[in-house]
Amino acid sequence: MVANLRQYATEGNLNDFRDYLLNEKKLDPATVQTRLLYLKPGKKITFNNQSVKSYRSFAKFLALHGIISEDFTNKILKEIKTVKTQSDLRVPTLEEVKKTLQLAKEYSENVYTVYSIALESGARLSEILKILKEPERDVCDVEATPATNNLESVYV
Repeated sequence: MVANLRQYATEGNLNDFRDYLLNEKKLDPATVQTRLLYLKPGKKITFNNQSVKSYRSFAKFLALHGIISEDFTNKILKEIKTVKTQSDLRVPTLEEVKKTLQLAKEYSENVYTVYSIALESGARLSEILKILKEPERDVCDVEATPATNNLESVYV
């Protein structure tokens, strides 16, 4: 199935796919380069997580642009699945969280703020940093109230 998909890996399609990943999907250039690497003609077909992501996203891109049929795309997506691995997650205790939060506060107000947002929202660090770097002021503005000095959200 992947061999059939790779016949569409022409220079033009790969260039369009690269632009799509960079501009529409907003992927990191290094990630885009890795995705393209697995699609290059002559590259040995492998089935690790990175290559599978490449094949799947390329198939979706081709279908989105009407280059291959939805039926063919669905067959590819059913056949090629990412390998699920068991994460070795350790949930910290409440005391560990409190201690780490206190250390963050002593270190820097910025670190404390980011850590607090992560704890409260479950957001990833990259997501938090993006929000802090490019806040959408027309959606929500955060300001301190003079009387209580507490933060409150003001919706515009």
